[in-house]
Amino acid sequence: MDESVRNTLRQLHRWIGLPLGVIFFITLLTGAALGGKDLVESFDTKDQSYRATTIEEDARAIEALLAVIPRPSQILLPTTRAPYYEARARGESLALSIGELETLEYDTGPRSEIFSWFLSLHRNLDLGSDAFHGVRGADIVAWASLFAIGISLVGLYLWLPTWRQFSIRDLWPRGWHRSKLLKSHLAGGVVTLLAIVVLALSGAGITYREVARDTLGAERFSDTGLRTVPLYLAEDWTVWLETALAEMPDGRLATIGFPRRAGGEPDWGTVNPAVALQFRFVTDADWLGVAGSRVYIDPGQSALLGAAPFGALPLGQKLYQLMVPVHTGRGTSREYLAVIVFLTAIATIMTFAAVVSYAVKLARHRRRSLMAERTVIRVEPDADSKRRVTLVPAR
Repeated sequence: MDESVRNTLRQLHRWIGLPLGVIFFITLLTGAALGGKDLVESFDTKDQSYRATTIEEDARAIEALLAVIPRPSQILLPTTRAPYYEARARGESLALSIGELETLEYDTGPRSEIFSWFLSLHRNLDLGSDAFHGVRGADIVAWASLFAIGISLVGLYLWLPTWRQFSIRDLWPRGWHRSKLLKSHLAGGVVTLLAIVVLALSGAGITYREVARDTLGAERFSDTGLRTVPLYLAEDWTVWLETALAEMPDGRLATIGFPRRAGGEPDWGTVNPAVALQFRFVTDADWLGVAGSRVYIDPGQSALLGAAPFGALPLGQKLYQLMVPVHTGRGTSREYLAVIVFLTAIATIMTFAAVVSYAVKLARHRRRSLMAERTVIRVEPDADSKRRVTLVPAR
C-alpha cells in the first residue's frame, strides 16, 4: 500500500479517533472502576469459612432468604470464594451464614452515589434514553465502541512497520512529552486490542440484544434440553434441589435465577422457560467459570421443564449466553475478572495518552498559526548593502 493511502489512514485515525477517544475514555474509565469494585468485593468472605452443605440445609436457607426477600432476582449458594448464602433483588440483598443462618448483611440502601453515576456514565454517558432527538445515550456508547474497533485495527496496521520499537515498559507513559504519550498509546493499543474488540462487541450486543440474537442465531431461552411435556414434582424446595442435582450430576450448583414474570395462574401443561426457576451449574464444559449449564423448574406448575448443559448448546447460543458475564466479569472466575480489569485500565491509559497527545499537537499548531498571523517579515539593507531579514510583531 502506497504512502498516500497510509497518510489518509493516519489522518482518519487521528481525526475520527479524537472524538471517539473522549467517549471511549469515559466508558473505559468507568468500566475499570466498576470492575475494580467488583474485584475488591470478591475478596469479602464476611468472616465466614466454607464447608460443604446438604440439600436440606440449602432448602432451609432458600426458604429463609425468601421469607425476607420474596422476589429476588437470584440466590447464590455458598462457595469457597463466597462462603455464605445470598439473595439479591433490585436495591436489596441479604446474606446468611451456613448452618445457623445468621444474618451477616442486609442491605436495603441505594447504591453508592458515585458508583451509580459511574454506571450511568458507562451505559449511556449519563444522557438517559433521549439524548438527542430520540438517540439514546446507550446508542452513542455502543456505536462509539464499534467504531473504536475499526479505528484500533487501522492503528494496528499503521503500527506494524514499527513493531520492533515495541516495549512493554511504554504501557505507562514515561513522561508528558508528546513522543512519550504516543509510545504509551501504541504499546497499550497493541496489548489491549483483543480485549477492546471483545468488550466493544459484547457491550454493543447487550445494548442491541435482539440484533445480537439474530446475528448469532440464538434465542433468549434455548430449546436445547427442554421436555415436550412437564414432569410434575412435589411442591417443595428439597425436591426441586434433588431433581436439579439429578439432572446435572457432574455440576456444582452456583446460583438460582428467578423469573421476571411471577405470580398469576400457572400455564398448566406448557413448557415455558421464561417463567421457570433456573438452577445454574458450573461443569467442566462451562467457559470462564460461568454457571452456564441450566435446569429449568416451573414453580407455578411445580414441574421440571428440562436441562440444558452448556456443552450441548449451539455455538451461537453459548456466545449469547456469555455476553453479559464476558463484558462485566460478574459470575466469572476471579482470575478472569482480574485480567479484564487490568486490560481495561491499560486501555484507559492508552486512550488518555492518545487524546492528550493529539490535543497538545492541536494546541501547538494553533499557537504557531497565531504567531504567524502576528508576525511580518521586514527586509532592509544594512551598512554593507547586504539584505537583513528580521521578524517583527504585526501591528
